[in-house]
Amino acid sequence: MDLSERKRSSLDGSRHPWETVRSEFFIDLVRGTVQSPQHIAWLDVGAGDSWLGAAIEDALPSGSSMTCWDANYEASDITTLSATYPKIKFSTDRPHQQFDFISLLDVLEHVEEDRSFLTGLVKHCLSPNGKVMVSVPVHPALFSRHDVALRHFRRYTPDECRRLLRDAGLAIDQEGGLFGVLLPARAASAFTERVLSRMRTPPQPSGVGQWRAPACVTRLFEATLRADVRLSNIARRRGFLLPGLSYWALARQL
Repeated sequence: MDLSERKRSSLDGSRHPWETVRSEFFIDLVRGTVQSPQHIAWLDVGAGDSWLGAAIEDALPSGSSMTCWDANYEASDITTLSATYPKIKFSTDRPHQQFDFISLLDVLEHVEEDRSFLTGLVKHCLSPNGKVMVSVPVHPALFSRHDVALRHFRRYTPDECRRLLRDAGLAIDQEGGLFGVLLPARAASAFTERVLSRMRTPPQPSGVGQWRAPACVTRLFEATLRADVRLSNIARRRGFLLPGLSYWALARQL
């Protein structure tokens, strides 16, 4: 979760179903990809509150290392996070070392110069034969005040993200879409926002840090999203990429 959203979130540590199921998906991807018993050096870029970075670290072989880098960390954030996750290294600057894996999960949309940023990261921080795990929000037509509030510069098309990875010197090994079931709701929200803007009525803020639903609703929402992930995985294994609200890719250095 973005630090800005976490500071607005509930104090009980609850997570939005999207965030929970997204984490489960990427942890499964990590476990299916990192099959070597060797120690892994992992860099999580734009790590936010490091909840997902810590989950990835738990899925790595014993003795592996996790570094969480976020340019928005303040000294107090690093103090708090270091106490919460003592096995993780935290940095406000790009680390001066190379890593076997780099994750940028819903990060590139926050970077104005995304192409030069990713190219520099691959050049300076990715070890030979290293891999990069990326996810981005897709469908530019759905760009809304929700994206502006989260400081997104853009939403991508899958082809745009593929070109971005190729231009950075990466070859895609696996790819897919996530959360297609949410597309109608997001499209309706974007349409409603445009109607309200013409009426000069500001839309209500939203985000994963503002989830307040009852437990039964949360469980139902999580079950729906897990079913969506299973369907996407089945289609992907059969050679079909179902559209989603997010696009993800696992790529390796050329």
